[in-house]
Amino acid sequence: MPSKYGPELRRRALRMLAEARSEHESLTAACRHVGGLLGVSPETLRVWQCRYDIDTGVKPDTSIDMAEENRRLRREVTELRKANEVLEAASVIFEGTRPATNEMIAFIDEHRDRFGVEFLCRTLRAAVRGFLTSRGYRAAKQRTPSARQLRDELLVPEIQRLHAKHYGVYGRRKMHALLKREGWDIGRDQTERLMRLVGVRGVRKSKRVFATQPNKTMVLPADLVSRRFVADEPRKL
Repeated sequence: MPSKYGPELRRRALRMLAEARSEHESLTAACRHVGGLLGVSPETLRVWQCRYDIDTGVKPDTSIDMAEENRRLRREVTELRKANEVLEAASVIFEGTRPATNEMIAFIDEHRDRFGVEFLCRTLRAAVRGFLTSRGYRAAKQRTPSARQLRDELLVPEIQRLHAKHYGVYGRRKMHALLKREGWDIGRDQTERLMRLVGVRGVRKSKRVFATQPNKTMVLPADLVSRRFVADEPRKL
C-alpha cells in the first residue's frame, strides 16, 4: 500500500524539523510543532527522523532479524514467567497420582480468565500426569454431572462447615470419624481428597524442640577445682 506522504513532503518536513530542533528543547516538541504546520502526525515525523539518522549514519541501525529475534525472546520470557506462575499455583493442589477430573476443572475455571484454557492445559500436561487437554476440559464441562460429582457437591460444604465448627483443627482422621458420626458413608481417602480440594487441613504438631533457656542475669558458681575433675584418692578434691 503506497504511502499517502510523497518523498518531497518528507524531505521538506525533515528540513523544517532540523530547523525547529534548535528552537525546541526536545525532538518530541519539534515534531509537534512541525506536524501542526504540515498536518503530519508527530509520531510519523519522529519515525522519519529516526530512519534518516540511521541512513546517514548518525545513529546505528538494529537489523530486522535482530529486532525479530529480540521480540521472539521477549515472548518466550513472558511465556516462561506465566508457566512458572501456573506451576507454582498447581503445585499446592496436584501431588502424586492423577488428580480427579473435578479438581482439574475447578483449577482451570479459576485461572482461565488470566491464562487461557489452552495455555493452562498445555503447561500442566507436561508437569501433571494425566492432566486434561483443552478438548477434554470442554467435553467435561458439557457432560452431565456424574453421581460422584453430585455427591462431592453435597459433601464439600458439609466438610467446610464442620471444619470451621471445630475451630479448623481437624485433620483427615478426625474429620473422617466426624463425618461417619454425622451419618455420611464416606471413606478416609475420599475425605482427604475433598479436604484438599477445598483447601482445609488439620493443625500439625510442631517438631521444634524447646530447650531450657539460660538466665544470663544469674551469677554462675565459681570453679573451685580449676576444672580438674579427677581426684587422686577419695575426699581429696
